[in-house]
Amino acid sequence: MIRPICDSFNLNHNSSDRKISADEIVKRMKKAGYPFNERVLRKIIGYVRYNNLLAPYFILSDRDGYWLSDNHQEIERFYHSLRKLALSILSNIKACPQILKGETKDDKQLDLFSDIFENV
Repeated sequence: MIRPICDSFNLNHNSSDRKISADEIVKRMKKAGYPFNERVLRKIIGYVRYNNLLAPYFILSDRDGYWLSDNHQEIERFYHSLRKLALSILSNIKACPQILKGETKDDKQLDLFSDIFENV
């Protein structure tokens, strides 16, 4: 399943003005007889990116779709955008290891919403 996706990017979706949506990729792969859905697509795209299979090109994406690029400015913008998102997600679980070890702040449960619901 990886080869037809990579070939399609190389031939048809090789610039930001030639994006393809996840829905369209899924539709085309199903039409070609592959058992396919968006989860499988994300795993394949991740695999291709992680293993740098299309170097010096990279599969970029935004809310409008996917495309292949070797434009360093586009790749850098994509990198910083995803890095910011990843760091934001990681910050949401920062306290989990301490909680799992049984550590709490001053051994008290902090009520984050007490000031909001105080007068309710």
